[in-house]
Amino acid sequence: MKILRLANVPAIYFDFNRYIKENPDLSCDELVEKSIKMGGLVPANFTPSMKLLGWESVDFLIDECFIEKWCKENKTKFQGYKTIKKVIAFHRPDIIYIERCSWALPAEEFRHEVKKEFPFIKAVILWIGVPPSGSIKNYLGFDIIFNITPKMVQEYSPACQRTFCVRSALDLIPDQVAQPHNLPEKKHLFTFLGSSGHGMWEHSERFESLVFLLKNSPLKAWVNEPLSFSKRELHNEQFYQKWFSLSYEKLLKSLNMKKYREVKDFGLRFLTGEPFESIMNDCKIHPPLKYLYGKNIYSAAYGDMYHQILSESQITLNLHLDFPGHGGNFRVFEAAKNSTCLLTDRAEHMHDLLDVEKDIVGFTSPQEALDKFNYLKDKPELCSRLGKNLKNKFLARHTIYHRCQEMIGHISKFLEEDC
Repeated sequence: MKILRLANVPAIYFDFNRYIKENPDLSCDELVEKSIKMGGLVPANFTPSMKLLGWESVDFLIDECFIEKWCKENKTKFQGYKTIKKVIAFHRPDIIYIERCSWALPAEEFRHEVKKEFPFIKAVILWIGVPPSGSIKNYLGFDIIFNITPKMVQEYSPACQRTFCVRSALDLIPDQVAQPHNLPEKKHLFTFLGSSGHGMWEHSERFESLVFLLKNSPLKAWVNEPLSFSKRELHNEQFYQKWFSLSYEKLLKSLNMKKYREVKDFGLRFLTGEPFESIMNDCKIHPPLKYLYGKNIYSAAYGDMYHQILSESQITLNLHLDFPGHGGNFRVFEAAKNSTCLLTDRAEHMHDLLDVEKDIVGFTSPQEALDKFNYLKDKPELCSRLGKNLKNKFLARHTIYHRCQEMIGHISKFLEEDC
């Protein structure tokens, strides 16, 4: 059985466009390898796991720059996303597996066209890690939908009756699991790695929690903040006026007029020299964390650096998207991979994955997170034991190899029923 995996590399993980322009001689296969190494294509071991299980798998990146590159290699005309049909004809897969690219989701008509045009295709499958956005009709036409929490099964079932929870996983294959792992020195007491939530509606609770913990603890954060700026820039009136008018104003105006008015008020008062703290309190608008807590804020880390920081952390913080009822994001598994003590929200939604009393430390509010951190900070042996428990639990049951076994089981059953 052959799977064509269609995935994309989010720009916040890896600037794929720039890398391709700077390295024009690299082949498509080499670019896929590079995106994996940089932490842009997750899970990296999906295709190796499928191959170990006896299935053929090919990774193809649904990024316009990559598609253009593929067209040049194969001497064919670039036609945007219609080029995917040429890719399908070239690889002749049994299964089309669309992963982690809901913002580039093919239209329902396209999914039906593909099966009609290429009768060798037995199933079109979607894997998605966030709740439905927009109309549930956007997700019609898939034979199977895989998602990562039990609640999402309920949310996607109206679009596809074969909707299954296949949790995220440790991105390791059996050979890697067997390798000895020496834990490095814990250089960081308390860390967070990921998007700060600044300017992102789905991360507003995360941002507020980070502000509270940065203010009240020695938390170090390696964050992605698309709208960040330095203190020097902030105190440069001309720069701030330009940044404000072109970026944040436009963003928030498109989302919410009330927020827009608050930001506009914030910007005008700042430029007249009013004390920053009083404006922030009145307008309820925060600048990026980089400005508020510069000495503890670092540029986002990806790939090998990301995992090195995690492995050198005594305690790492996890904050989910602002979607109630969901728990078990990638960061849970990345902490486990590095044997790091995990302090996380939404622990109550992870009972099927782990022992929430013995493997992780859960909290339900920023204050409780601070209290739990203060309890753990002087107990390195306890933190080490929790990190090892979490890794051992996940190695036994929750690697990408295990998840591919689950998927193959669901796909095989569908194919038997379809016959």
